[in-house]
Amino acid sequence: MPGTEFIVPTERIEDFAYHVEVFGDRAEAMKPVLEEITDKILERERRMFETRGATSGVYWAPLRGSTIRRKTYAGDQLVRSPLIASGDLMRSLSVRHAKYQRLSVDDKGIDFGTTHPAAGYHDSGTRHMPRRPPLIIPAKHAHEYIGMLNDFIYGEGNYA
Repeated sequence: MPGTEFIVPTERIEDFAYHVEVFGDRAEAMKPVLEEITDKILERERRMFETRGATSGVYWAPLRGSTIRRKTYAGDQLVRSPLIASGDLMRSLSVRHAKYQRLSVDDKGIDFGTTHPAAGYHDSGTRHMPRRPPLIIPAKHAHEYIGMLNDFIYGEGNYA
């Protein structure tokens, strides 16, 4: 109504202020949910190597016959797969504390990657090798992680 003044009851303002403070505090201490997201990323990277990229939505080009013949068979079918020679690149992206891994998780975020010498070649490809990106976070997983962050901030998740 014109000229009518609306006054918010004090208890609603205090309740709102309390929730803003709680949500803000949780948003500044997100390490528990970021650790859980990291575990999911590592597991999904492992699956991506096992499926030759298929679980990421970007199926890696198969190895050429000459490459398969040249690679050493070490008793494991994965050794004959793209991006896997010694397994170091795969482990650096799928196992915590692995050689070549760059992983840091704190309240502000996740810093994750690999310093493996071959990672860049696989990510961009070369004249003799097609592009087979070893680290992909598909949109559906990114949306899941955003949901996990929201649940954590608003107190809807089960986090320590």
